[in-house]
Amino acid sequence: DLKKAQYRQPIVDRNGEELAFSVPAVSVFAHPKMIKARRKTAITLSKVLGGTPHKWLQKLDKKKSFVWIHRQLTEELAVKLTQLKLPGIFVEPENHRFYPNATLASQVLGFTDIDGNGLAGIELSLNKQLVDPISRMAIPRDGKGNLSYLEKKYGDSIETNDGIQLTLDRRIQHVVDEELEKAEALYGGKNILAAVINPTNGEIIAMGQRPLFDSNHPTQSAVSH
Repeated sequence: DLKKAQYRQPIVDRNGEELAFSVPAVSVFAHPKMIKARRKTAITLSKVLGGTPHKWLQKLDKKKSFVWIHRQLTEELAVKLTQLKLPGIFVEPENHRFYPNATLASQVLGFTDIDGNGLAGIELSLNKQLVDPISRMAIPRDGKGNLSYLEKKYGDSIETNDGIQLTLDRRIQHVVDEELEKAEALYGGKNILAAVINPTNGEIIAMGQRPLFDSNHPTQSAVSH
């Protein structure tokens, strides 16, 4: 069955700057039973996507009713495949989770799988709120009309119609990460943790840890949780 990566609401910092959001992507799948010229199709796929024709022949097993060809393909290659109009090969729009600051607050944000399911961090703990349509709710504001963080529905986050807003400050988080990098180089500690907390209300303004990982490529890191 075709399973598309679901759309997730963005995660933003206390100033509304995006920490994680979904971007349009394209995936390619095949119905092998609908492919008549399997060898010709395999050769074409090898030219466009790489790999050997033999590899694609094996993948396009005529006994299968569905098989993924490539998840979240580049727009250029997706357009090329679409123009070829290969029988039994289909292009499907979906969503790709993107973290614009790479390693920044990665331990807090966590990451998702290719289908858009939260696997760690905020992505996991608030998975339902990020996937489901955001419910209408009153957002507390101070006397100047700014968002108030004194009343929070989900610990150190607040749910809005534009996603999940954390109490983290991206700029302060960046400074904390720089200091952690210096401390790691100076002392060589295996595990280092730092947090900036507002003493008046307990809000977490920044929180960093070493070792870290890039939320865009968590499986390429030694630390993925």
